[in-house]
Amino acid sequence: MDALDSVLALAGLELQPQEADRLRRQYDSYRESLRPLFEADLSDEEVAGRFVPDAEARHDE
Repeated sequence: MDALDSVLALAGLELQPQEADRLRRQYDSYRESLRPLFEADLSDEEVAGRFVPDAEARHDE
């Protein structure tokens, strides 16, 4: 069971196969687009600044 299956189970949702396939494609696309964020070393300030442009401004507050 992956994260999407877990969320659906927790929500008590039972999707029709066609709906599940469509949702799976959207989920996979979303996950792929976020891959650089998951792989980034956000403890490196320069790298983190690429993902949160105003992080430095927030840090100074």
